[in-house]
Amino acid sequence: MDAKASSSSPNNRNNFLLLVRDNFSITTWLAIGALAQSAAFSLLGRTAFLPAAFLLLYRIADAYAIKTGLKHNHYLDGVILDHYSAQFPGEANDGLESPAESDVCVFLIGSKVNHPFGLFAPGYKEMGSQFAGMVKEIEADKEKHGFLGSRSLVGAESATNNETMTIMYFKSSEHIQAFATGPLHRKSLAWWAKHAAEYPHLGIFHETYQVRAKNYETVYAHTKPMLAGATQHRVQGGFSEKGEEEAVYKNSLVYAKGVLKTSLGRMGRLPGTFDRSALEVKEAGKAGPMDGIIVL
Repeated sequence: MDAKASSSSPNNRNNFLLLVRDNFSITTWLAIGALAQSAAFSLLGRTAFLPAAFLLLYRIADAYAIKTGLKHNHYLDGVILDHYSAQFPGEANDGLESPAESDVCVFLIGSKVNHPFGLFAPGYKEMGSQFAGMVKEIEADKEKHGFLGSRSLVGAESATNNETMTIMYFKSSEHIQAFATGPLHRKSLAWWAKHAAEYPHLGIFHETYQVRAKNYETVYAHTKPMLAGATQHRVQGGFSEKGEEEAVYKNSLVYAKGVLKTSLGRMGRLPGTFDRSALEVKEAGKAGPMDGIIVL
């Protein structure tokens, strides 16, 4: 799956809706729905129940149609129906590569709001804007910052106002340090130093893990490309429709076969190599040939 350079961040609209949903407990959402339903009933009478009834019936019918095969299971769109692994491109010898031969740096960064207003709490919008600006700058020049991709998650430990976290993959910790000493990050640090005491309900955190070659492995089964499997790596130069040179990226996915079938093999701790061109996952939603049981 080749791709031109593009933002790897999740859809901003969906991400915002997820945060809004997490901002209130289920009892609060039920209370809001009950209040809205009561207001509609006072204006429209019994017909106010029809939209909710039709929506529920539609959802039930849709699920039944998918279960019985009457309708395409769109939940499988983009799912790779096989076992596969993320292998960051390394040096190839006669077209063959050794597993896990590239270093990678995993950077976890996030925030937690300890306030009844959640994402509407004082200072949260400004803090979020600081982070969004830094991510935008990193994604605008992936090669300079050694940026490979990211994944945003929302915690599930509390009924509401859970922490948000972004997992970011870089080529090295040196790339992260270089960005940390740059003007935009220093500006964000200055904002935090100025407002931290003013907004004690805002919490931030980060963790950095520099992982050397042969010390990591990945495997996925029947999922969409995710986490390290959704990273992109520049492999060659390309040209746009206007004839201008632009970056061309390729993902890291290969089928977990041969030496890549076992955990130790994927870490490069067993003898053997793999041919990326033969194992490359080129199209999501389709399975490669199944050849035995994989050892997770």
